[in-house]
Parts: sequence; C-alpha cells; structure tokens
Amino acid sequence: MSEQTNKKKPENFKELAQEYTIKIPRIQRDYAQGRENAQKIREKFVRDLFEVLKGNDDKTLHLQFVYGSVKNNNEFIPLDGQQRLTTLYLLHWYIAMRNNTTESYLANFTYETRSSSREFCKALSENTQKFYQAMQEALAQIQEKKKSKSNETILSTTIKDQAWFLPFWEQDPTIQSMLTMLDSIHTEASKYSLDTLTLERLDRLTFSLIELDDELDDELYIKMNARGTPLNEWENFKAAFEGFLGEKFGGELKDKQEEISQKLDNKWLKTLFNYVKYQGEEKQMECIELAQSYMLNIIKYLCEMLYYKANENEKSSFDWDRVHFGHFDEKLESSSPTKKGSYATQNAHSMYKIFDKEALEILIYVFDNFGEIKDEAEKIFINFTTTIGESVGDKVCIFDKKDTKNSNEITSGKELFAAMVQDTRLSNKEQTRKLSRKDALYLFALISLMKKQDENKTNKLREVRNYCEKQRDLSSGALFYKSTIQDDMGKHIAECVKICKKDIAIKDEIIRQFEDHHYFKGDLKLLLDENKAKGKEPLDENDGAMLEKAQNILNTTPTHRIIAYLIHHRFNCNFWLGWTYGKGKFLFGGTEAWHIMLTQNCKNNDSVKNAFQAMFKNGLISDDKLREKFVSNEWQYYFIKYSKSFFKENHNLFIWSNEEASPLEIYRLTDIKRTPPLINPFLWTLKEKINEILKLQVKYGAEDEAVASTEAKEHFIVITGKCEIRCENNSFVLTPLSDEYKKALEKSSLKPSNKNFTISLTDHKDIIETLIDLFKSSNNPN
Repeated sequence: MSEQTNKKKPENFKELAQEYTIKIPRIQRDYAQGRENAQKIREKFVRDLFEVLKGNDDKTLHLQFVYGSVKNNNEFIPLDGQQRLTTLYLLHWYIAMRNNTTESYLANFTYETRSSSREFCKALSENTQKFYQAMQEALAQIQEKKKSKSNETILSTTIKDQAWFLPFWEQDPTIQSMLTMLDSIHTEASKYSLDTLTLERLDRLTFSLIELDDELDDELYIKMNARGTPLNEWENFKAAFEGFLGEKFGGELKDKQEEISQKLDNKWLKTLFNYVKYQGEEKQMECIELAQSYMLNIIKYLCEMLYYKANENEKSSFDWDRVHFGHFDEKLESSSPTKKGSYATQNAHSMYKIFDKEALEILIYVFDNFGEIKDEAEKIFINFTTTIGESVGDKVCIFDKKDTKNSNEITSGKELFAAMVQDTRLSNKEQTRKLSRKDALYLFALISLMKKQDENKTNKLREVRNYCEKQRDLSSGALFYKSTIQDDMGKHIAECVKICKKDIAIKDEIIRQFEDHHYFKGDLKLLLDENKAKGKEPLDENDGAMLEKAQNILNTTPTHRIIAYLIHHRFNCNFWLGWTYGKGKFLFGGTEAWHIMLTQNCKNNDSVKNAFQAMFKNGLISDDKLREKFVSNEWQYYFIKYSKSFFKENHNLFIWSNEEASPLEIYRLTDIKRTPPLINPFLWTLKEKINEILKLQVKYGAEDEAVASTEAKEHFIVITGKCEIRCENNSFVLTPLSDEYKKALEKSSLKPSNKNFTISLTDHKDIIETLIDLFKSSNNPN
C-alpha cells in the first residue's frame, strides 16, 4: 500500500484517471450494472447522473466511497466501487464522443478481468472521434428511415459494426454489460441538448477516495471480490444504506456517516471475518461471505429493535422485507434489496423513521465493541437456578436448563449472541436456535447499558428480566425479521429502555435468590407484596420465616407431597387450562409446572395463591392430617392418600369431564407436549397395588401401556385369567374372564349388573383397599 500523503485526493473520475492508471483487477467480478436483469437499478442510476448534469446550478451527486490500493505509485486498484468507476468511464467516453473530442485520461482506465475486456476499453478510447463519425451516419440513417435500427440500441449496434470490434467480444459478459449501459446512457442523453452534455459538468459527479486501511489487507478484499457473481444481498443493502446515510446524516453528522462507510468494508468486516474463522469455517471465501451476511444480520436485528423503539404505538409487526429508504411520508416501492415488487405502505418501515442520531450511535457502538458485547453476553447470562438459596453473584438468570439435543430454545449467553449474529445458525449446524422476543430484549438492554457504562448494569438487567417474564406475549415465539411478535412489542421495548435509565433499588439477597429460581423467574407476587418484592420496603420477621419455609418445601419436598398439601389447603384442582376432547384440562403442578402456578401467569390466581400461602405459612404436616378433611367418596381423599402413584415429578396435567358426576373418569397425560397417550390414575394405582401386594400379573390396556383415547371403555386393567377392571362414573366395573372367577365374584359383596360386577365410592371405605381385600379373599387369590 502506498504511503499516505497530505496532497488532495482525487474527488471525481477525471482527477483519478489523470493521477493513476485505473486497473480493475483480474479477480474482480464482471461489470454488473449493465446486466439486463439490473435494468431498474441501471436506469435509475443513469437518470440520477443526468439530473445533475442538466442543471445550470452547482448541484453535485456524491457517489459515496471508492476503496482501493495504490500499487507501483501510479496504479489504482479499485476493490470496492469498480461498478461505479466503470459507469463513470463509459459516461465520460460517451460525452467526449458526442463532443467529437478525444480525452487522453480515458486511456488510463482498463479491465484486467479478461484480455477481451482490456482490449475493448483500449479500442473504445483510441477510436472516440472515428466512432463519432460512424454514430452520426447511423443516426442520420434512422432519421431517414433507411434502417430499422432502434434508437435505444443504435449505439451498441454501431459499435459492433466497427472494424475494430472483434465478434468474439460479444461473449465477454463485461463487454455485454458495457454495451447495455452505453445504450442506456445514449437513450437518456437523447433527451437533452448537446450544450448540456459538457465534459466540465462531469466534475459534478464526485466520490470519496479511500486507500485500503491496514486493518484489512488487500488480499482479503481481492478474494472477497473473486466470485464473478452478481452482487449479494449484503452488497446491495450496503450501497443503499450508504446512500441513505449520506442523505440523512451528510450534514451535521457527516463525520459519523463517513466513519460508518469506511468501517463497513474495513475494521468491521475484519471483526466479523475473525468471528467466522473462530467458529471453525475453513474456506476463506466462505468466511468472507459469511462475515458479510452476519453484518447484515446484526443490522437487521438492530433495525427491528430500533423500529419498535421509534414506533412505540405502532400496531404492526416489523417485517424486514418492508424496510425501505424512502422518506417516511412517502408511499414508495420498497428498495429492500431482498424483495422486488413489494410496496412499503407503512411509514414506520422507512429507514428515515428508524434511524436517528441515537440509533446511528448504537449501530457504531455495536460493531466497534462487537467482541466486548459477545464476551459480556456469554459471561453475564446464565440458567435459572434449580435450588433456592444458590447465589449466582454478578450474573443474570434468563435461561431454562433444557435438553439441548431436543430443544431449539437458546440456553446460554453464547447461543443468544450467536443467534443474533448468525440468524439462527450456530457452530452445531444440526441445531437451529432462534432469537425469541425476550432474548432480543435482553440483548438490546445489555447493549444499551454497556454503551452508557452503567455501573448498576446487572441489577437493571435483572429488572428487565423480571418485567419480561411477567409478559405473557413474550413467553414464546421467534424473532428475526418476519416477525410473529405481538403488537405490544413497542411497549415492551419502551419499558425496558425506561428500566435501563432509572435508579434501581438494591434487594435483599434472599429476594434475589428466589427471583433467580426457575419456579419464580423474578415474579414474587405470590410470596410478598409489591413494595417488598421490589426492594422498596424491608422484609419483616414473618416474611423471613415464611420464605425460609417456602425454601425448605420447594427444595426438598417431592412433587406428589406438595400437590397433596395444596389439595389439603383447598386447591381443589381449580387450575383450569381450557378444553380438550370436550373435557376440562387441569394442571396440578410439577417441577416443569410450578413456575406457572407460583407466578402471575396463573389464570386462577386466588385459589392457587391461597393454597401456596397457607402451605408456606403453616409448613408441612403429617399424611394423616392431610387426609382428615376428606372422606373416601371424595376424589381429594385418593389424590392425597395415593399421591405418589397419582402424580409424576415433572408435570401433572389431567383431563376430566366432570369431577362430581364422574370422579373416576380422569386421565393423566404421560407426555406434556401432546395430548395422548393417557392413563387413568385410579386404574394405574390399583394395578400397582395388585402387583405389590398380591404379586399378580396385571397389565394396563390391551398393550400394557398408556392409551391414546379419552373414552372410558378404552381404559382398563387386566388381571391375567381372572378379570378386567374399568372405571365408569363413580364406580369400578369388573368383568370376569372365566366362569370360575365369576363364581368367586358372585360370593363377594359386589353388585352384579348383567355380566359385570360394580363397586361404587362410599363415604366409609377406601374403594381401592376394598378391591384389594376382595381379591385376597377370592376363591383363587393366587
């Protein structure tokens, strides 16, 4: 790279070509602006150029930045901006030709991509005035209608008719594109008089020249541009974004705008390139392309967050495909490079609405401090604790500990940051982790607090966590650019920003420990009043005693006993979750369900709250006292006495049609994620007792497993060779499987009904114990 000097840098094509020989490097992509599939972009660009040339004022058009390296003191190798330079070369040549003059500096522009491109540029520059004569004749023939050539392609057709144009040049994609661009230039120029098309006015088309920064060596840039493919999504976006920055911030914030444009292809690209290499990508080209896509992902994420920040009351969700660079009071065709033909009808999606000075500073901060944000996210965000009383220090618990092999949820700070950068891609290519609404807010809050170097960062992030966990519409759903986010996302981000700005009370350690536990996740409304939970009032002696009992119960007591205590305290299965298969669905608790029942996510808050508070206040009691409120014809009696058999440790979701009319027709889901398969806990308990006490072979259902049905007739147990038992309404129904066993049942106290025998719930005898005694005393107990 040449040494930097204090001399004035070239600011337009003529100055650059007079000072250097401009060489488009061999490994650059072909000239693309002249491609037929780029017609709209090309025609708009040409119109913009002539709009400046036609005026009598001093209006200029700044074409952003041209990056490159200076080799051998006099060769400029453009590494970003070669498309614009080629178009400017063709425009200069065309106007020189129309003025019947030869400009020597045009010979200093050449293509090294192919020898044909190089020779074409040379021939074009050497034959400017000769071609002027040929063009005049061709135009005259059109006017005389002696030829059928269209004026729109007359220039390219005439070039191909010249003796110096070699036929095989038409196969060169760069030459094809140059000819197409020249036709577009001629078509637009035909609208103006010759005195408008002067070489002096071409100086109005300016750019900023930047010699490649040492932060990223030119070899990397050369490889980056070696694909020979059309511009990718990142490059199209970057061009539009730089134009937007120049128009909106080119005045008072011109330095910041220029800083961003320079860093996008230097420092920031190198940062993301190194991040990609660290992730284990092997091929350098893949690293570069991936780094570019990651930069775009970060901008997409920031745009989404800034969209909601700028549009707090906007009731439409963010959609990246609707983002446009038109002013937000216009209804424009979306200039989103990713989608053509869509219309941005919502002002909120204009970059002019999304990006203000503060937003610009956030973008600069994120890319400038990419590594620091990554490290802090990995360090500060951890899983919720599984033991109340566990201290996490200067960390913020936001993740549930899950089986990462079977979950697409983010479970670590590393995964959270990677989801933002990689748009759901991680080093483990087999998994897809998506950035949820809560995750996105946590990361944005972290960025905001780091940017202002907030010393109370951890406590404020905890409060952001506490707020988010209380919002039901933030409980699920993936973020990322075609949003399923609820309409209140603007409100949520405004609240999180507010939390980050205000002073936060320092809470007692015991409160922090409860908040960090996965049962509570920051919501202690069930345990404490609001001011105490927020640390605004001190805890009293009774609060301390209650929290100590709650800690002991939740840390050491099995699920089935906690549920028994809740039923004793009149919980009465009131935690209703809706309907399925025409029957009520009820949640009784479990390690995967206590969070719902202990926080304000609970739909039946009073019943659950009162039961928990009574349990935490009074502590544990004996099994006998647990049952003494109920008699043996009430379902609560059996739920308490046989709780170990009725309930699982992790979750207990039941389907029940009518607990009063059909108390025995209840079914527990064996898999929380899907409705079937199911088991009847009364039958299951009876099966276990027969196995345990009588040592008889018993199976559940036809296949000795849970049944995918809520029909009572599909649920039964079979004592091999003896009888089949099912539940109907409030009774057990026994069907003998042999004449011998039928005779044994006829001698019992069971009530015969056709070929069956029934026994109903009574208020004086445990029905399960009665059946066990009956089987013991039967003629064939073994």
